[in-house]
Amino acid sequence: MVKSEVPIRLKLEKSIKTIEDRLKRGHELLENGFALEAADQFEQCTGADVMFAPAWEGLAAAYRHLGREKEAEECRKQAQHIRQALWERQVEYEIRKQTKISGEK
Repeated sequence: MVKSEVPIRLKLEKSIKTIEDRLKRGHELLENGFALEAADQFEQCTGADVMFAPAWEGLAAAYRHLGREKEAEECRKQAQHIRQALWERQVEYEIRKQTKISGEK
């Protein structure tokens, strides 16, 4: 690792921990009946990482508890779309890796 990469890596690790902490807190709030506060935690997660599907799923659950069905469905679809895109990316990576391996023989 290059010395200049260390601060970037530390910032990224801190950001990931913050997102995970907010997600956990959001679920705790939701379980205790604080859907509005939970939604705020999940929204902060999606603001930090728009591709973080668990936060979109949490936001969908919070919106359902608040009776905001249309927004809940939009969040659920967003999470589903993200998971599908990530799955497709992973499949493409595996295919390319196998093609590279078999092409080197």
